[in-house]
Amino acid sequence: NIVIPKQAQENFSTIEKTLYEYVETLATSPNDRISPIPLSLKNYLDAHQTHLATIRQYLMQVDTLNWGNPYDVTTIDIGTPIPGFLSISRFSAILMLDSLDHHLQGQDKIALMNLQNLSKVSQSLKKRPTTISHFVALHIERELAGLIRKLDDLPKNWQNQVSLLAPSDQERLFQSFRVELAVIANTLIAFNWEESGVLLVIDSEPIYNFFGYFQKPYYRLVALDILQTQNRSLEQLKTQDFCTFNSDEYANHPDLQPAWWNFFYDIWFTYQWLGFARFKLEWELTEKVQKIKTVARQQGQFPDEIAGIEQSMCDESRWVYEVNDQGKASIHLDGIPPAIRERDARSEDEVPLAYNF
Repeated sequence: NIVIPKQAQENFSTIEKTLYEYVETLATSPNDRISPIPLSLKNYLDAHQTHLATIRQYLMQVDTLNWGNPYDVTTIDIGTPIPGFLSISRFSAILMLDSLDHHLQGQDKIALMNLQNLSKVSQSLKKRPTTISHFVALHIERELAGLIRKLDDLPKNWQNQVSLLAPSDQERLFQSFRVELAVIANTLIAFNWEESGVLLVIDSEPIYNFFGYFQKPYYRLVALDILQTQNRSLEQLKTQDFCTFNSDEYANHPDLQPAWWNFFYDIWFTYQWLGFARFKLEWELTEKVQKIKTVARQQGQFPDEIAGIEQSMCDESRWVYEVNDQGKASIHLDGIPPAIRERDARSEDEVPLAYNF
């Protein structure tokens, strides 16, 4: 077991805001510029190198990380305490900063060890059955991918050492969606609506008031309808290709509609699923960026063309690589899938699918 001294925990609170802002900016900026590490963060790293080295070596020695499941997925509801993994998110930010710091010092072996450990942490989170663990893993991986885009001189086999996308990821994600359905259903069934003082009353619709008199049996029927309909939705979603996905067509599919009396139904899995799908494009960008850097390093400059650089996992998309008159290179994705483009319009913190060298 690794014990972090209490004083070290207290010291962290003094740099937490600066740390998150720095790592977030580093991960999302679409260029090679690396701002100097703030002095407060640098001092923190220097003061805790012994602890970081101990943790680094421990993580390198273990094959898998098991966070445990302190709950029963068959009875879990909205009142069940579920880990939020805030401490893991904090720890991951420190590891990323430490990785960058060692890279800037020319200690790429240690930097790569941190990257490997971060990928191990994210993969372990994706083995858990709750959506929150998958969201935390995605957050870690997006920032990790952003950091990798900034690095130079990575070894040839770096992709084998830093594994973020696994074939089992989607199935595990859908398993977490099913657990989320169980949370909703169990909450509707077990919640004591009379004691809570919550009433199903909406003045504008008399039919809502009618159901309000029969809350307990009504919510049980709602829970059953949600489970049946949303499970059909998930099975349908599993067959979809995000590159050609039509959100409106999917949402209006006749087989995926709730019962007319179910006023709690909402298909929310698509937004989350598209978020994970989008990361595949972000990772594809990361691989392209590293390929461009490798070729430029070998040739001493950015070449006018790089074979295969335009290829994308989506048939209707292509990566556009350009070199300007000053010899500076850039790459961006042309033909972003419609569903991803629609999702981006609803979010303000998406990583640009473009990069300037």
